[in-house]
Amino acid sequence: MKKLPIRVLQRTLCPYSRRLRAYVSEKQLELEFVTFDPDEHQDELARMNPHHEVPTALLPDGSPLYDSLLIMEYLEDAHPEPRLMPKDAVARARTRMLYDVAGMLGPALPGFVRAPKDHPERLRRAAELAAETCHALPLLDDVSDYALGAEFGFADLSLPPLLLRALEAGLPADSLPTRVRRWVTAAAGRPSLGELFPEALAALS
Repeated sequence: MKKLPIRVLQRTLCPYSRRLRAYVSEKQLELEFVTFDPDEHQDELARMNPHHEVPTALLPDGSPLYDSLLIMEYLEDAHPEPRLMPKDAVARARTRMLYDVAGMLGPALPGFVRAPKDHPERLRRAAELAAETCHALPLLDDVSDYALGAEFGFADLSLPPLLLRALEAGLPADSLPTRVRRWVTAAAGRPSLGELFPEALAALS
């Protein structure tokens, strides 16, 4: 495990924070993760991140780096081994498109998580999540249950952390397309993700 002098502000249940934590684990890196409530420290966070969101990383020189995907890409460039981003240009493009699909889940996920059980808003958001997830299907291959190829990679941290957050909040596993459910189950079988989403892992079994 390689320790880096990088401080990361995070929320414990935030799927984007957990995405980054899983990535760091897969890369065998050690960063300092600090639990941070954006609601209580809006002014401080605004100086570092115009989106007022976590995770936000502080590099050794004090400069901020925000958005889980951008932080991961920075770490992938700075510490290329073990490689998680594919070398092949087409696979890299498909990986980025999967992160784009993951971005489509963003509006529906908080509404689903926060709405009371059986509330019409919760049911509507659950349907939105299932529908948006279908956009990933043309991008997934059939080599294995992972997204691209036989090995776990960068693409496997796109939708799975968000869907695992939805599952632990009560989204029925059978509402997901079969291929996506297989993918999320395979990704959650990695200790890096499974240990962060134990309730979701139980819901998938």
